[in-house]
Amino acid sequence: MKRKRYEMEKKKTELQTAIEELSLFIVTKPADNTEATHIPLRPLLSFCNLIIQVLDKIGPTMAVLRQDIDQNIQRLEKVCETDSCVYSNLVEILKKEKEEGTSKMVASCSRALFWLTRTMDFTSGLLRLLSKEMSSKMEELVEECYMTTLKPHHGWIASAAFKVCLKLVPDNKTFMDAIGARDESYDTLREDIDTLSSLLTPILKEIYFVLAFHAYSRSGDFDLESGTIRKSRKPKNSFSKMIKSLGNRLHHMFKLHPILVFIVCLSFGITVLILLSSIYENHFRSTVSYYKKNDLDNDGYPFANLKNLVMVAGHSVYTSSDCGKVDKEDSWFLESYQKNPGQAATFLSHIQEGVEAAGKDDESLLLFSGGETRKDAGPRSEAQSYWAVAESKGWFGKDEVRSRALTEEHARDSFENLLFSVCRFRELTGSYPQNITVVSYDFKEERFAHLHRSAMGFPESRFFYLGTPASLSSKEGALKGEAMVRSQFQDDPYGCVGSLWRKKLKRDPFHRTLPYPNGCPEIGGLFKYCGSAPFPGSLPWDRSL
Repeated sequence: MKRKRYEMEKKKTELQTAIEELSLFIVTKPADNTEATHIPLRPLLSFCNLIIQVLDKIGPTMAVLRQDIDQNIQRLEKVCETDSCVYSNLVEILKKEKEEGTSKMVASCSRALFWLTRTMDFTSGLLRLLSKEMSSKMEELVEECYMTTLKPHHGWIASAAFKVCLKLVPDNKTFMDAIGARDESYDTLREDIDTLSSLLTPILKEIYFVLAFHAYSRSGDFDLESGTIRKSRKPKNSFSKMIKSLGNRLHHMFKLHPILVFIVCLSFGITVLILLSSIYENHFRSTVSYYKKNDLDNDGYPFANLKNLVMVAGHSVYTSSDCGKVDKEDSWFLESYQKNPGQAATFLSHIQEGVEAAGKDDESLLLFSGGETRKDAGPRSEAQSYWAVAESKGWFGKDEVRSRALTEEHARDSFENLLFSVCRFRELTGSYPQNITVVSYDFKEERFAHLHRSAMGFPESRFFYLGTPASLSSKEGALKGEAMVRSQFQDDPYGCVGSLWRKKLKRDPFHRTLPYPNGCPEIGGLFKYCGSAPFPGSLPWDRSL
């Protein structure tokens, strides 16, 4: 089912995909029982991610709003990951914060949901306006919708930034073409917009209702129709009278002492400008600092809790636009020695073996390793190809692996597959792997488990190898080729001279600059060493024995 859905989405616009996501999003509310309401979190967040794609079509104008959406989505995802069974229902998160008394805090999930709902309001309203008023300028429609949905809740900095970026809004036709399918008529696009609006409106009302019940339950402080928090205000008359009185006094003083009043007003204005400049600078610095951190853990590493590495070595680049043909040879870029029946199936078995190995170990990080090694395949990496295939296969029923499956996209040979993946592990976790599991062909076990492992000085007791067989038609040639490569690595363990070095240069057709060892300074010596004897320096795993 997941593969079929993926294939369908490849041909759909963001609007059509959003309609499909909303169709999956069902809010169940038993009669007279708000406590039992169920709001599925994952479909809601998927829809919010699609909103980001729509807003991206508007350009830089929506940059601030886009960052807020990202931040709020991550906040909800983070809580869900603590107990996915319970918190897959959004209402349970709201209940938890209500019991803890944290609903109205700035960093609460209730607040995050509140802003996401406002953003959905803005997007839905903008699309409706665009559908009905095609003759109006896009800039005017965006501003009108912003003024009614988001402006009342934004501070002066966000409002000012929006006003500046408003000039960068594309024209109507450009935007409509961007969100519609190729050669799609405007009438069809309008139908999609109307369908999306009809699906979204009742969902928004239900979310506002649940927010009012769980997060903002005091009578009078939440408006269900507009989705706003009401705050007690002093009568406008008293404020206007105060301003008028102050103006009269200044006018009177100016007549008596014009120079003095001018100097005082000038000094006050300069002071205000300095103060506002300071506030803006502090806000800008804190914002930059926050997004650099990007919701990582306290140590600044997104996967600090993972201890073991599962590495799948890439052997080819997937070039087909159809993810339903992953087991077909013509879907992959194959070298002449790889063009054998059943070759594509071996790549698929490596990917599945890696996913299943990671699925058995909750503390493992799965890395697909392999760079942009084929010029005629274009700037696509082997690692990204494998990750995309795993995604199209629904992670072989191991959905939990997806969140800890990443790529290493610079390796050009098998030694670099291992070395670079260890460095990438350090970048992501802040430590080096306690155990390493390598997935590749069974006939390469000696190369990985003995030659490469020994070159890196990694303990044999903590190194594991999962090998899968080559296709029957290629086995004989593969064994001969492996014997030759293994002999080359015996003479040149680090692949830094002769034929191994020339092969690496050939496998870097796009001249990528290596980021390593910046992320793993403790093993920087391994990247510089070129000798036939084992690396003589100290390594992190020496101290962990």
